[in-house]
Amino acid sequence: TDTRRIYYTPEIRKLSKTYIQNGIILYHFLITIFTRKGNLSMYVTTKPTIYLIDGLNLVRSFLYEFARSEEEVTADFLDFLADISQEEQYAMHTYEVIFDGSFRPIGPLYRGGVHISFTEGDTADQIIYERADYLTQTNQRVIAVTDDRALQEDLKKLGVKTQFCKKFYNGLKRTEK
Repeated sequence: TDTRRIYYTPEIRKLSKTYIQNGIILYHFLITIFTRKGNLSMYVTTKPTIYLIDGLNLVRSFLYEFARSEEEVTADFLDFLADISQEEQYAMHTYEVIFDGSFRPIGPLYRGGVHISFTEGDTADQIIYERADYLTQTNQRVIAVTDDRALQEDLKKLGVKTQFCKKFYNGLKRTEK
């Protein structure tokens, strides 16, 4: 289930009628268009949630878009997530960003509601799976953010919700000040 809410404006309803194929509304098209134009009101779940984020997976999903180094994209994403975790609508969540490999300097490991860790000998997939399993057993709400389809399927068997990296990132919206 998608935890974001979509408010249907007259503009969206009009486009919905236009983009019907075999009786199915092309929601992805509409969400993409209105998210970029800023006309679609969306938000992440309002229930306190622990987001387990595959850090390298997320960063690499954006490398080709920005044509920048992995280190630069990593730093920018972590700064963005730390900033947004301080905003009222996101402050009730915890964001655990898990990177494959050994420790490397990326700045503070705790930034607001963001905790950054490295897997050392394991993989991020293993850590995310084990952590999600534990959190689910202790009745905590958890969403795993990864593009790894095999991991998503395994997590769904545990009853854990999953999101693709870009969907998670695009769902974060700064409040206008």
